Amino acid sequence: MPRLLSFLVLALISAGMPAQDEARVLSTFKKAFSAPKGKKPGAPLADKVSALQATDGLDSGKVAAALVDGWRGLAAELGGLDAQRAEYRVEMGQLIKGQEAVERRTLPRPKFDRLNQLKPIIAKLREQCDGLRELQLKLGDRIADLRRRDSALYLLKKVTGSKKADLPLRLAAGRAVGGAAAEVIEELATAIARARKAPEQIVLLDAMALAGEAARVHATPVIKLLSSKEDVVAERAALALAKIAVPEAVGPMITLLSRSTGQMRLRVAAAVEVLTGEQHGDNIGAWNAWWKLEGPGFRSSGRELGKGTPSH
Repeated sequence: MPRLLSFLVLALISAGMPAQDEARVLSTFKKAFSAPKGKKPGAPLADKVSALQATDGLDSGKVAAALVDGWRGLAAELGGLDAQRAEYRVEMGQLIKGQEAVERRTLPRPKFDRLNQLKPIIAKLREQCDGLRELQLKLGDRIADLRRRDSALYLLKKVTGSKKADLPLRLAAGRAVGGAAAEVIEELATAIARARKAPEQIVLLDAMALAGEAARVHATPVIKLLSSKEDVVAERAALALAKIAVPEAVGPMITLLSRSTGQMRLRVAAAVEVLTGEQHGDNIGAWNAWWKLEGPGFRSSGRELGKGTPSH
């Protein structure tokens, strides 16, 4: 019995370790990615990179929240550095005013010395910003890789529709929600039916595109967005429907094609070709003639959808 009791105790301790490890990793991550206070610098880039790498394999609502807070802290730090750089560049411009295009400038000694001070400062700030922006891309990919239901629900409820979140963060969250669509498809469908603003609609449409055929039973709100007055929303809906692949989308997508112009017209045409398997490019007359012939029995035709190839 003592041996069995010891084994059970050890098993319980071991079972608790992952949660303890997660809490430790997230605590370190939050410190590394917290926004600098006042004029104090943020954590070194190397510490941030290490803290982000340590989150690999972790996936939960708490992890999602920490990563999103990290994004916001990083964005605030970048904003501060950009503001400093802009301020120094304005000062530099004032120092050389009237001699911008002169190869050999003649400046009073104090201005000349200050100009030489500013050059390495601005270069260092640019290097810092470049490093942080590269890290931000990796952080966005890390957020997009989250797949658990609690992670996806956090992102869906707190980020994709948040006016406080910048669009790149919202798009990363949308990629995660789309990747986890099997876990949250009902909630995703509800969110897209309720969305009214173009940025949120775009994010959710991209998530539905990633969901693909898993979203077929919830295609109706996506089809409705083909009629959006915002061209970018209507186009995103067409691209999503090419992957969701439901016959009810064909007619409305041809209608969208008829009112599209420029590059949008070409992209919508490609989406219709992928959906239907037909290849009529952006020739609306050919599409209308084909649909007039095929449309009445299209839903019951058993045609495989979403497997076509664009002709251009």
